[in-house]
Amino acid sequence: MTPVSPSSSAAQVPAWTQRLVEQLQLLSEVSETLTYRLLELEERLAEGERELARLRDQAQAAAELPEAVESWLEETDERLARVEELLRRGEGRSAGLEGGAGRPLKAVAPAPSRAISPPLAGGAAEPDPFPEEGEQAFLDEQIA
Repeated sequence: MTPVSPSSSAAQVPAWTQRLVEQLQLLSEVSETLTYRLLELEERLAEGERELARLRDQAQAAAELPEAVESWLEETDERLARVEELLRRGEGRSAGLEGGAGRPLKAVAPAPSRAISPPLAGGAAEPDPFPEEGEQAFLDEQIA
């Protein structure tokens, strides 16, 4: 027997067999592509479910927020009532205290505290040019 060379064996393979092999190869590639797309879709679905759960948690927190706000408002009303009562009681004591031109002194809300540098030699305190401020959130933290 004579050895069969690869080129002669390809010539002996019927055309329908060669066509079937090519179609099976294409089917395999399509199946691989679909598998990758399915995996990507599953990942996106899982991400969407996480986002939905996060939104549900936010909605639940938002539903609880009005209760918290209402309690804060009630506490604020109570504080204001106490301050008004103190002011009413203080009116009798401060009747002798008057501002310039015979006007009664008005109650002023306290200013926010600022860092003051040590007194100067003259005894006057100079405001700190670089007051310490509270920590501020970054923009991306405010968005979230």
